[in-house]
Amino acid sequence: MSTVQTTNINVNIINFQEAYTSLGMGTIPAGTSVANGVAAIEKALIANLMSKWPASYPASEPNQVDDGIMEPWSSNVAGTAPVCLVNQITTDFNSWQLPYNSDLLMQMGNEITTEIAANGGQTGYFYGQTSLAGSEKIYWGVAYATAVVIGPPSNATGVIYAFSAVLGLN
Repeated sequence: MSTVQTTNINVNIINFQEAYTSLGMGTIPAGTSVANGVAAIEKALIANLMSKWPASYPASEPNQVDDGIMEPWSSNVAGTAPVCLVNQITTDFNSWQLPYNSDLLMQMGNEITTEIAANGGQTGYFYGQTSLAGSEKIYWGVAYATAVVIGPPSNATGVIYAFSAVLGLN
């Protein structure tokens, strides 16, 4: 089985067809490497996330988009903030020079896992708003697809996701 190391996560191509289909990408082309499969899913997730960005939100910033993998999904309980997700959002907020605090990150992580679980892990997207001190608010969105992301002998389901956030005023 072909695998690729993605942010310290071994990814294999098992179950990627479901993500391809749900994202309108058709059949996985023969010979697609795992790295290219993951990249194609991430690209489609980013495109969906940005094309559906709510008109009521401040304009999305094309340079404020990131993607990643939460795994294993079995340890990501709805209403909890997985460490890998919080770490990535922290890195993103620092890179994008967005204000944040630990409560904001935990609330976002909790909402993300709750929404994914409520949707049964099916491919989807959603948007949220989280208030900061004063009149500042973070407007954010996430698009996601589930796939088996750890190879044999213990295949585990993970969530491939794309994330974006912008700062606005209430």
